[in-house]
Amino acid sequence: MIGRFFYYSLWVVSFLGYCSSGISPRYGVFWAFSSWTIPVWAVLQASCFVFFVGKLFFASLPPTRFTQIGATLSGLACLLFLPFGWATYRPWGNNTLPTDSAGKAFRVLSYNVHVFNSYPILQARNPHASTRMRAWVGKHTADIQCLQEFYHVTGSPEFDMIQQLATARGYDFHIGNAKALHTPTGYFGLVILSKFPIIRRGELPFPKRESDYQACIWVDVVRGKDTIRVINVHLESFILSGSLDIEEVLPALATGFSERAKQVEMLTDFIAQTPYKTIVTGDFNDLPYSYSYQAVKRQLYNAFETRGAGFGTTHASLGNLPRIRIDHIFYGKGLSCLAYCTHYAQTDSDHTPIEAVLE
Repeated sequence: MIGRFFYYSLWVVSFLGYCSSGISPRYGVFWAFSSWTIPVWAVLQASCFVFFVGKLFFASLPPTRFTQIGATLSGLACLLFLPFGWATYRPWGNNTLPTDSAGKAFRVLSYNVHVFNSYPILQARNPHASTRMRAWVGKHTADIQCLQEFYHVTGSPEFDMIQQLATARGYDFHIGNAKALHTPTGYFGLVILSKFPIIRRGELPFPKRESDYQACIWVDVVRGKDTIRVINVHLESFILSGSLDIEEVLPALATGFSERAKQVEMLTDFIAQTPYKTIVTGDFNDLPYSYSYQAVKRQLYNAFETRGAGFGTTHASLGNLPRIRIDHIFYGKGLSCLAYCTHYAQTDSDHTPIEAVLE
């Protein structure tokens, strides 16, 4: 039996969770933590709805006033949570791309390449992963490719990635937020590769923290008579050390939520000022019901929500926790999404590449 006090308390907490996705963590990290619990409240409210409806129609005794109120409130909660469910799981779709995207359509790839596994510890763990990943990206034919944690060493036979991915294939490119890594000529950051001419390029100056590589770069490309702005982002991560010490984990989570909020507010301001058709891709380090995701979604459409299938997970979370979707492709008015694919077979990075066909 569901007690009145328990149920009304649950509904209040559920409603706060629902509201939390629209409240910036800069006003308190409680809201960020609350937004991540939205699936819990959605499942509990759905269970309560089934329970109350069962009592309304199948109980031997006439339904009480509380049963009627509970069924109504839980039904309302389920309706409120429905968009979050849609953003998390799509029960249909085939997760495939057309073999030919000729005509007005073009393909956009987003992939966190994990420095192409160039770290010695990663090379020792899986010595062939780097070669396979570089070959996979090098053979990929997407018209626009947005890579995060991009690694490049000028003149290196293995890691001169500008030569391999751009120059040799005829892509125009913009590399930003480059910082020395491993060697004086080794660079780490973001890159946008484009088969279309790039006429403008720049970087959105996120506030920088020590040992922080998160950033945002953009280009304006010309395709036919259209100018399209492509934005590649890598939002703040939690920078967890792997320790389960609550005194270390909570501050790291709070900092990640707060910094991402600042970054996404700069991003949404920039999107609002953009005069062209807009594409935003990248590693958001945040879930579909988070403040960061919902803030961008209020301006743009999400390709997974339009044409994705299943859960579309892109990253293995900590320990034995389920995989999560933190990599996203958004597109604005004037564009439409024809297909979307999560490349599950490509497992050499800690992220899964995602791709959309837009027109």
